[in-house]
Amino acid sequence: MAFLAVHSDDELTPDAAEAAQRFLAAHPGPLSNLDRVLLGSSSVFSAYTSWFELRDELIPFLGERASPCSASRSATAPPRRIRPRSSGASWS
Repeated sequence: MAFLAVHSDDELTPDAAEAAQRFLAAHPGPLSNLDRVLLGSSSVFSAYTSWFELRDELIPFLGERASPCSASRSATAPPRRIRPRSSGASWS
C-alpha cells in the first residue's frame, strides 16, 4: 500500500534533480525509496541529507557511538537566546 509519491527521475523538479545529483556525487549508489519520496521537496531532502555531513564531522570528536545522541540532542534542544558578549561578562 503506497500512500507517498515515490518520484522517478523524470518527475523531479529542476531543484530536486540538482539536490539529488549533489547527494549522489558525495554518496555514490542508487537513491533509496525514502530519498525519492523526500525529493518531492528539495529543501526537505537537503535538510535530511545534511544530517550525514553533521554525523561525519562529529564522529572524530565524539566517537561512532556518541555522535547520534549528540546530534539528536542538538536537533531537539529548545532554542537559546544569544546574549551579546561584553567585557568581563560571565556565562551562566
